[in-house]
Amino acid sequence: MTAKKVVVSIVGAVMLVFSLPASTGEIARFSVDMDSDGRTELISLATESKENDHGRSPLVLKVGSDTYRGEYFSAGGDLPEISFVRLDRASGRVQIQLMDPGPAFCRYLFFSYSKSKLHLLLTYKDKCSGGPSIGGGGTVATRHWMGFWSRIETYRLEKDGTVLVRATQKNYPVNEDATTVISFTAAQANCTSSAFQSGMKVKIRTFDSVKSRYLIESTDGRCGWVSDRAMTELFTGLAWAG
Repeated sequence: MTAKKVVVSIVGAVMLVFSLPASTGEIARFSVDMDSDGRTELISLATESKENDHGRSPLVLKVGSDTYRGEYFSAGGDLPEISFVRLDRASGRVQIQLMDPGPAFCRYLFFSYSKSKLHLLLTYKDKCSGGPSIGGGGTVATRHWMGFWSRIETYRLEKDGTVLVRATQKNYPVNEDATTVISFTAAQANCTSSAFQSGMKVKIRTFDSVKSRYLIESTDGRCGWVSDRAMTELFTGLAWAG
């Protein structure tokens, strides 16, 4: 395995002690006031050379007296990347983000530290060039590929800083253009007609996450609901991938 330097991003008043460009063993060490109590916690990240059949090796994150043990994708010679973020700038607390670089996607893990305990806030997989969007006001937004569009999920940090709670949402905006392949009648919605002919241009407006269906609209005022299982059969022109 080729030794690579850990990428470190520091946001806010945190102090870097040192970072070790090693391939195994301790690869990074920091001193950071994680919970805004005026005292710094010693933070270390280490890896072990015990790669399993899936190309993953152990990693160990230590903050103060608490420890998290997990795995990272090591087959490509990469190392996990650690950064410090402030999900809620007003609180003064600092959170840890670990990025586990995989062959196609990266896995992102968020941790907080409170009352001498590490808390895993969120585990999320996305493109390595993407990653979660951090608003700074206590929110984190994640993208989830739905076949031809991206669903955005929003999480809010609880007041004590130890839990991220996903916002409840029934309908998600889609707004993708498509063309009908066959004639069909959609489940009725609030419009004059739900009958569609082959070759009609339509807009996929909304995804209903409770009933797993899409609201479609035509330019002449027709609309209706279509099951997500019927989308490939009824429409063309959607950018299916993944």
